[in-house]
Amino acid sequence: MLNVLWAIRNPLIILFLLLLCSVGNILHAEELIRFGRETLLPDDPRAHYSRAVNFAPGDGEICALNPPRFRWQYHPTNPGEGGDYVFTFQISSKPDFSELIINVQTEFNFYNTIPPFHENGPYYWRIGYRNRLEEDSPMSWSQIRSFQLSPEAEVWDRSQMAHPDFASKGHPRILFNVNTITSLQQIVHTHPDSRIIFNRIQRDADRALTTDWWKNFPEEDKEVCVVPYLDMARNLVQVAFCWRITGDPKYAGVLQRAILMARYPKEGRASPEGAGGESNEDSTQITEFLGLLYDWLYPDLSEEERNDFVHSLDWRIDHFVNHFAWRRPYNGHLIVRSGSLSTIAASHSYEGFFDTFTAALAAYEDSSHARECFHLGLNYMIGVGSSHGFDEGWNEGPGYGNSKFAWYVNAISYLDSIFPEFNMGKNPWLLRMGEYFRAITPVGLKHAPWGHGSNRQSYYENGHVRSYRKLAYLTGDGRFLANFLQYGNVNQRLSRPWIECSLPVWQQMPEPELKEQSVRVFPRSGWITALSGSPSDPNTYLKGVGMIFACRPRGGYSHSFCSDNSFHLFGYGEDLSHAAGTSDYEPHSYHSMSHNTILVDGLGQAQLRGLQKSPFYGRIHAFAKKDGAVYWCGDASRCYPHERFRPREWWGQLADIYLKQDLSYVTKVHRHVLFMRNKYFVILDDLAADRPAQWTWLYHILHSDQMELDENTGSFEYRIGNVNMRGVHLLGTGQLQVLNLRGKNGFQNPITREDYADDRGRARGERNMIAEHNLWITTREKHCNWRFLSVLYPTPSETESPVIEKIDDLTIRIQMDDETDVITFNPNRANQANVVIDLSAISTGRKQEN
Repeated sequence: MLNVLWAIRNPLIILFLLLLCSVGNILHAEELIRFGRETLLPDDPRAHYSRAVNFAPGDGEICALNPPRFRWQYHPTNPGEGGDYVFTFQISSKPDFSELIINVQTEFNFYNTIPPFHENGPYYWRIGYRNRLEEDSPMSWSQIRSFQLSPEAEVWDRSQMAHPDFASKGHPRILFNVNTITSLQQIVHTHPDSRIIFNRIQRDADRALTTDWWKNFPEEDKEVCVVPYLDMARNLVQVAFCWRITGDPKYAGVLQRAILMARYPKEGRASPEGAGGESNEDSTQITEFLGLLYDWLYPDLSEEERNDFVHSLDWRIDHFVNHFAWRRPYNGHLIVRSGSLSTIAASHSYEGFFDTFTAALAAYEDSSHARECFHLGLNYMIGVGSSHGFDEGWNEGPGYGNSKFAWYVNAISYLDSIFPEFNMGKNPWLLRMGEYFRAITPVGLKHAPWGHGSNRQSYYENGHVRSYRKLAYLTGDGRFLANFLQYGNVNQRLSRPWIECSLPVWQQMPEPELKEQSVRVFPRSGWITALSGSPSDPNTYLKGVGMIFACRPRGGYSHSFCSDNSFHLFGYGEDLSHAAGTSDYEPHSYHSMSHNTILVDGLGQAQLRGLQKSPFYGRIHAFAKKDGAVYWCGDASRCYPHERFRPREWWGQLADIYLKQDLSYVTKVHRHVLFMRNKYFVILDDLAADRPAQWTWLYHILHSDQMELDENTGSFEYRIGNVNMRGVHLLGTGQLQVLNLRGKNGFQNPITREDYADDRGRARGERNMIAEHNLWITTREKHCNWRFLSVLYPTPSETESPVIEKIDDLTIRIQMDDETDVITFNPNRANQANVVIDLSAISTGRKQEN
């Protein structure tokens, strides 16, 4: 005691203590991580009305590609609507358009075969619309938009594409030509990959020669055959490929069989979708295969046989382009309808078009329909890319997304083999889409609950395998190859082995590049991926932690789900959360109650089918990463139904509660997420409505070895394999109804009484992947404003659990081993925290358009 008094009285000691405190405060200030108004993302016009083909570049955009990718809304005033328009596309260096640089007429609402600009700008562009369904229709003009080029913009001269010289290429030209066939004949013996792939092709071709259908090839396609006509066509391609490479006469029989198939008339079982094809969308692939056969067998065909092939390819192209994918008949006219490539392309239209595009490459000189298809497809490839992700992200999830992406990749590979001088791999859309797919399905992930089929791991993994080796060659990006190589022996999963075999003939394989950014934001499509390592490195999944999060401007429709502000979590080799049930064609998968998001008065998200009424539904509102912390905010406020209707798609419909009640009174559904130290997540749901509402926080677990649930707080702890998962709820103690709906009870909504236990929509068979635990954490009373504050902290089973405690309603302390974090959403607590998120500045702030 005397020593303490002496120290207090000693001025030197007092000075020393003051200096020590001062140094401590300085160190604390240097370590402070603050997220505030600077994290807000601008309102990007390229994300507006993005269910349909929209305008790009956005007004005021600074473009990294010279020339930029151009597209525009088909209908002059109503996004997503069609009609019959011809467009005048103008670019000028003057805002009054007195000096025109580009002035072209086109029937496509995407035009991209133009030369680069010589200056950085600004430039001005507009679209003139003329309605051909109205006589003497006046020209109407879009608003004038401006853009500039970044000084570092990559130059991609596309002017030569407007007038492609197919005639000089001759036949064969797809994958190989008279100058490269010798090289191909060599690499099937010398190239380590091509040798293995060709051996598989030759094995399948030899097997085809022994089949009954080969010996008794059908002369017409009116009757069911012993094998699907699609399979016969695919095998004919493999036999023709072997004949061209080996010259072995045993394969020569492919010639007459291919001619017979080319002579099949329209509306037979080998016709494309919409014209009687036996396998609906898949039957359209026969058009691709006939295009390859025409090109490869051309030197051996007589003039009459060539004409038969051209006739077949012509009507197939005309049918699919002008009566299905782009235009359709209406009151005696061929017009663009909703569902067209020019508006809101359906998945079948998209996939089948790129099958058909191959035939256009083969018959360009012979058919006006082939030429129309080529220029439509080329401009779409560059300016649009996908009807479900114009700039990035595939709204249907990685299952459908990777599957449909593969058809685009096949088509662009065929094109690149003919015209490598086009440099199609320079399209930044390819790289951005690859970044997206790799990020949302890191190697090892078992579930990806964002769209139909995505909870089948093989579905999206096979999509990687079918495209990524091609894309590595095409773009020169080794990240594609590194991802592809993680899936082991994939020879049997290559969907177009003849492309894979031929790639070294005209492109160079890059070195695999495993290193990649671990945290990605895709603001135009509304996705965040926060991983502890590269998505292509298996150790990220096996030894790390990650979250995939979506809040999409397009919302949920078609093959995607109403799951905005939902997340999926993995850690240390296990998927730790679940969503969407099987993710098959069932109303429950579509319903927000099957996802890890928020319900309001028991209702989930829903938007009217088809045309988009709001410029955006969900969006990434804020994002930043600083010093081992990643922060973002998803704004799903507009995702909830603002009028009464019954949500439905071709998969089925939701219960009629949505006809009786809407959520127009919801004003704010913000989910703030903080990813700390590559280890754990803090989530604050900031919720508001114009009238008192009952709020529900949802979380789903496919299976667990044990489960502990605190029915007073909503906190939970469970174990999966060798991973402990702790979820701590810090607000609402005693004010919450906490339910764990087990198994099939999770198909029933305890608030609205919706019941999807027996309603599978179009799904078939018994359901699998039924979540063992479905946590519903709901406010007992109704509130105009409510917040859920939670921490999700996975740890290996041998590790001690973290200590997590509430300091106040917006401040928490998390201690693990020798690491202590104090995290606050209240800037007035900054002097007590090492991470500050300024909730008020982020929730109310907006950035102006860039």
